[in-house]
Amino acid sequence: MFYKDTAGEFDDTDVTAADKNLGLKQRYERFKGGKIFDMCGILHIDLGTQPRLIISGTTIRARLLKAKVNFTLLATSGAFRLQIENISLFIRKCDVSSSIVVGHEKALEQALVQMPFTRIEPKNFTLSSGLKSVIIPNAMNGILPSRMILGLVSNSAFNGDFKKNPFNFKNYNLSYISVSENGVQIPMLAYTPSYKNDLFARKYLSLLTDVAQHNTNVTLRNIKTTHVCMSSTSRKIVLPAIIL
Repeated sequence: MFYKDTAGEFDDTDVTAADKNLGLKQRYERFKGGKIFDMCGILHIDLGTQPRLIISGTTIRARLLKAKVNFTLLATSGAFRLQIENISLFIRKCDVSSSIVVGHEKALEQALVQMPFTRIEPKNFTLSSGLKSVIIPNAMNGILPSRMILGLVSNSAFNGDFKKNPFNFKNYNLSYISVSENGVQIPMLAYTPSYKNDLFARKYLSLLTDVAQHNTNVTLRNIKTTHVCMSSTSRKIVLPAIIL
């Protein structure tokens, strides 16, 4: 169901406009008139993104909660709703030799199964409008993350608004950003983009290199308008497409 939104038109809700948000129009064609449409994808949870097979006999419980309709949908008015007709979970099963099964059983007598995975934890901070600068102390406690993705989005879109796209990350004229780990600034040379003067190539380069997205469909122009993000990986900050 992914169709790339037109940069600068993320909040457009007019599906009849020919030169506005083309991604919105393509999604609209999938379900206009109340048509039933199908989608397929992985569960975006920690367990769903790790590469190892899960040992036989493991109990797994997953609870899926539908987001508010005013967060899920873009519309000129609120007279719409999203109804799930059917949902299925497809599991890959493998035939394992009896010797391996016996080996698993013997190993489980001595220790528990260890499944390494990358933990993903979202956090949100509220920044008051009109601020010239802000410092967020103790943003991370305990184990420090290997990568951080930072984004700025309007409060109304974050909480759910039919007329605002919650993925419309803007630059908000950001001119300086860095992270401090135990008093050490990351990166050593802070990011100082100037969107007014079109000086933000370093952010775009970080997207292509540090995040290994050399074939990304985000352009330099996108970085300025609606794909503003900042990513930090391996203890250094990477400003890829459209976050910060």
